Amino acid sequence: MCRIPRYRAARVFQQTRNTISYGLDKTYTHAEPFGYPSRNDFQAPWAQAIVSGRKVIETRFYPLPEKWVGQPLVIIETPGKARHFKRRVAGFVIFGKSWCYADKACFVQDGAKHLVDPDDPLFGWKHDDKPKWAWPIRWVEAYQQPLPADFRAGIRYASAVEILQPPATLVARLSKT
Repeated sequence: MCRIPRYRAARVFQQTRNTISYGLDKTYTHAEPFGYPSRNDFQAPWAQAIVSGRKVIETRFYPLPEKWVGQPLVIIETPGKARHFKRRVAGFVIFGKSWCYADKACFVQDGAKHLVDPDDPLFGWKHDDKPKWAWPIRWVEAYQQPLPADFRAGIRYASAVEILQPPATLVARLSKT
């Protein structure tokens, strides 16, 4: 079998009337900006492939951290080497539990889902000692918002992202859990 499930979801969420408290110190009303404690950076063109629904599995060289399973994350689109735009919010994503591909053949078999060329020097399969992990996309919503000029990309600088107008579908999804 190619897929080896690894993690369990955990979620902290409370709702009271028109307010949403999402594991944060502050409670946000629908009219206030939404803050997200977690985000993930995706280079172009991967971010657009995710928000369009064409890419249904994200792949990385490490498992999805357990704290992010089942949690909405802000998709920060970075320009990569193209540099034809500044980093920006491209949408929201919720991942299921990740699994490790058993070998390159299994990775290739899922190619239509993750869209990664197995021989790509940056994103493809490196070797069996450094396997790829699948992060299945359970929900995604496109959303565009510019970021401040001084916003620092990368997990090293991960910080809350202020969402000025959270989509109603996201608010509704959070209120059901």
